Amino acid sequence: MSRHLINRYLVRELLTPIILCLLVFTLVLMAGRLVQLADLVINKGVDLASILTLFSTLMLPFMTIALPLSFLMGSLIGLGRLCADNESIAFRAAGVGLLDLGRPVLALALACALLTGLVAAWAAPWGKRAFKATLFEMARSKANIGLQQNLFIKQFKNLVLYADHLDDKTGRMSGVFIVETQGERGPLMIIADSGRLVSSPRDESMTLQLHNGTMHRQEADTPQGAYQVIRFNRYDIRPDISSAMSAPKFAQRVSPNELPISELWQAARGDGERALAARAEFHSRLCAPLAPLIFALFILPFGMQTQRSGRSGGFTAGLLIYLIYYLMTSLAQTMTATLGIHPLFSFWALHLVFFCAGLYLLRQSALERPSRLLAGIDNGVLFIKQRLGRRNAHA
Repeated sequence: MSRHLINRYLVRELLTPIILCLLVFTLVLMAGRLVQLADLVINKGVDLASILTLFSTLMLPFMTIALPLSFLMGSLIGLGRLCADNESIAFRAAGVGLLDLGRPVLALALACALLTGLVAAWAAPWGKRAFKATLFEMARSKANIGLQQNLFIKQFKNLVLYADHLDDKTGRMSGVFIVETQGERGPLMIIADSGRLVSSPRDESMTLQLHNGTMHRQEADTPQGAYQVIRFNRYDIRPDISSAMSAPKFAQRVSPNELPISELWQAARGDGERALAARAEFHSRLCAPLAPLIFALFILPFGMQTQRSGRSGGFTAGLLIYLIYYLMTSLAQTMTATLGIHPLFSFWALHLVFFCAGLYLLRQSALERPSRLLAGIDNGVLFIKQRLGRRNAHA
């Protein structure tokens, strides 16, 4: 059998579980948000096209997690099947060594690393910005559509609005009456000749501009209960649109994980807490493509070694590898963003340790030396399966 046929066979055997894992992990990661999207359709009357736009933009940031994880788990599942069917023994008997079998894994790792790098650097930040912009536009549209004349509008959280007349084309209102809640000071009644609801996509805010009116307030904290009347030519109110749409309040300041890579680099070169957060995000994006390449070093030793616990041993090993990697990268990001530790000693030192550990395990597996780490995981999984089997037998 030629090397080319072996490579094609292994790629086909690994690619199928990788794609299935990608679908499963994406749905699992987005499960919580899917409930919110369903609520927008059922209770808020949002159209299906807007929901599909939100779903697609929301899915992009999760790809930085789902792609490396799917590559790791799918490859371990595929190689575990080869071992369970004794195909790995047949390959070795035919003179196909571990490093020869590693070429298809490395090719898939390079492809996954390229996709992860593109998503982390450009697609994920764009998806976060597009998600916020789409959600804001939906809230703005819903707020404008909800405005009606000769009706008390209660869709804003902090005020009640009434207008004698509303121009549907321009959105200009006349004969405006508003009751605005202002915390402990009590309600503020506003009467204005005209008004208009203006949105600002740049800072994701909405402003109710009022012209030629008076403000009335009963001061409850004064002994006489003084009544205030203030005249104005223009008065702006910032309505709270969080009740118009099931979504958190829109941040007026863009977070570092939403910045394009060029702007993030400029922000990381400054000083202060925001610069530290930008620096941590910048190096996190740079290190994202390294995850599939590092996982490839662990996949071959853990996937090609025969295990007494069956396929569950390799699957458990994959979960432990990713869990440790994810926790350590999160710790590195916190150390850089909060403690100000240089990324060379947090992100890059961490990946160097993982790289050296993977090379060591790969060398041990190529020399057909048993791995104590895999043996320990295998024994632990086998022990748990035996305990569960005994409990089911007694039950």
